[in-house]
Amino acid sequence: MATIKLIGDAPNQVSRNKDLGSMAHVDIAEANGYIVDAAPSATTPLAGTEELAVVQSGDTKKVSVANLTAGRSVSASELTVDGTGNKLASFTNNIGTSRPSSNVGVFLGRNASGGFNESNIIWGTGGAAPAFRIQSWNGTTLTNQFALDTSGNAYLDIGNLVIGTSGKGIDFSATGNAAGMTSELLDDYEEGTWTPTPNNYDGTSVVEGYYTKIGNMCFASFYIELDGTSDGSTFSVLLPFASFNGTNAMFGSAVSYTTSTATGLSFRVRNNNSEFRAYNNSGTELTYNTFGASAVVSGTIIFRTN
Repeated sequence: MATIKLIGDAPNQVSRNKDLGSMAHVDIAEANGYIVDAAPSATTPLAGTEELAVVQSGDTKKVSVANLTAGRSVSASELTVDGTGNKLASFTNNIGTSRPSSNVGVFLGRNASGGFNESNIIWGTGGAAPAFRIQSWNGTTLTNQFALDTSGNAYLDIGNLVIGTSGKGIDFSATGNAAGMTSELLDDYEEGTWTPTPNNYDGTSVVEGYYTKIGNMCFASFYIELDGTSDGSTFSVLLPFASFNGTNAMFGSAVSYTTSTATGLSFRVRNNNSEFRAYNNSGTELTYNTFGASAVVSGTIIFRTN
């Protein structure tokens, strides 16, 4: 038989042992606290359906573990992940850009032996305090990561804005647009180098290329130096991206320097093409010979990609 020891709150603090026998109910209305001496330990974690006895308005009533805090707010100074002191969350009014501060905050992280790492969330108003800020704490240094000010402006203090899904980006749909607008999403940016290799050239060449792609527009700068080999094939150079597949699309360039003997030299990118070609002022495509067998040219070509 299990024995329950009841400790009452009466002035004389009477201790009583009750032999349960076959009783299915113990009246503890006279006691505000009790200790179970001989009951077996509960299996953890609790399921939430277990019931406890509570004194409410002078009467003993039962409540399930899951409903202990139902319908009321709960305040806590700290929550822990386990019994080793590893911290899940802590609530304080002393977190800010440097401790102490008047900002209210929350910090999440690990409080391990010998040091801890935290991610702080703080909010406040007035002065230089942000409306919302996320910080990291390594035990010695508090570092700002992200903030929103009271005007709704966002600040990335030490990191980048990373777009994690292809086709997503920055949406400008809140701004005005022209009648022919098809998209207000900036979904791509890239910069790098590329090799502007002359196609089918019999000789050798010295080349160098750099590009910047913003959305679907590419700005490609190039330097090409031919070695003087005679070659009657069409002058053409590979692009870093294929051009837009549109109707009658044509894109051009700005020539910054050339030793070519061609009159009115220009470069053009045709519709849905991966190269640009050289033309004279009559619109005639140039060969390597008519371009200038030992010519040097540099410039920037601007074209739309798909």
